[in-house]
Amino acid sequence: MIFKFKDILPIGLLITVPFFIVLTQPDLGTSIVFVCIFLGMLWIGNVRVTHSIIGLVGLASMIAGITALYFYDFSLFSKIVKPHQLHRIQTFLNPASDPNQSWHVLNSIKAVGTGQFLGEGFKHGKFVQAGYIPYDYADSIFVVIGEEFGFAGSTVLILLYFILIYQLIKIAMDCNDLSGTYVVIGVISMFTLQIFENIAMHTGLMPLTGIALPFISYGGSSLMTNMISIGLVLSIKIHGKKPF
Repeated sequence: MIFKFKDILPIGLLITVPFFIVLTQPDLGTSIVFVCIFLGMLWIGNVRVTHSIIGLVGLASMIAGITALYFYDFSLFSKIVKPHQLHRIQTFLNPASDPNQSWHVLNSIKAVGTGQFLGEGFKHGKFVQAGYIPYDYADSIFVVIGEEFGFAGSTVLILLYFILIYQLIKIAMDCNDLSGTYVVIGVISMFTLQIFENIAMHTGLMPLTGIALPFISYGGSSLMTNMISIGLVLSIKIHGKKPF
């Protein structure tokens, strides 16, 4: 259990190193995943309420500062962030302002809306088949599902993800070893953020970040990471069950 601020530091240092390494790539989306894993571990560690309040206030202050910088000193803000990150933020806040920069987001939203309830049919999506959706086999795979299988197909996929997360939560609750619980919660946090972020960025709820959809998007390293994570969880389930 985490009761003192000094107990948070070792976990924070473990997260900080990979966070900044990935951030310098630059890959902000994956960096946020590390932060989400860190927050999940703090939550399961019963961190003190005062520490939680301090952390939330700090996070809110940082977001408020970045927002104020964007609106009141745009020249300085544009020097801090990378050019592609700036374009993604601008297209998220006002997609219609620059269609040349926001065509990916606009086409994704239109494609998902075109699918309606049952979709256009397998390999019959107008936007996808015409090549208007970049990386439709990888990061934008949810757009393919939304257009070709519609609301029904998208709902089935999201329900399958809910079942996966629910089963992972059950394993975390049944684990007799606290370290195993931390690992499972980290995996849950990773999957939850990736699922939410990928779907949200292609429906206009978040800026584009290049996050893969777990087990669906094409990509060897992503799939390998997901399978290793599930393997760790299954190992914890076998060896860390609470005695009856």
